[in-house]
Amino acid sequence: MPLTPDEERIKDQGLILILKELHERLDRLVFQAYGWPETLSDEEVLERLVALNAERAREEAAGHVRWLRPDYQVPRFAKAAAAPAGELELRSNVIAIDRALPDFPKDRNEDALAVEVALSGANRPMDAAAIARGFKRGGKRIEARVAQALNTLVRYGRISKTPDDLYLARKAA
Repeated sequence: MPLTPDEERIKDQGLILILKELHERLDRLVFQAYGWPETLSDEEVLERLVALNAERAREEAAGHVRWLRPDYQVPRFAKAAAAPAGELELRSNVIAIDRALPDFPKDRNEDALAVEVALSGANRPMDAAAIARGFKRGGKRIEARVAQALNTLVRYGRISKTPDDLYLARKAA
């Protein structure tokens, strides 16, 4: 069925054919990246993705973690913290998206207290980036403030700094 003049105008103005070509090119590149034939149906693609996901879960349970950005991921998911082969202990390795994370203070005078409480609750050495991710809407946005608070806490003897730039809460006597 041929397009009406209005439909033809919409197709030309919306550059639909260019968009379709870009989608097809992207699909081809994704198939090449996975090493899959381009003739797979949607159902076959889904089956392969589910199988790949299961394979990655087995690798991670055995301590082999593949990351696109290892420098970003390794502090959170170090190989030393991996679960024994055959088991997947999610509590220690997965950071859940928790809506109950504490807010980082708006008042800069309260930063050190919030950071000290977060570090004390972690019961493990952490760097500024890991602590920053422990706050609602944290991460890179507040990492510099967290680092400054950590340095202040070290100066006042409230926490300790390890040679590898991790911070430890002081244990109460």
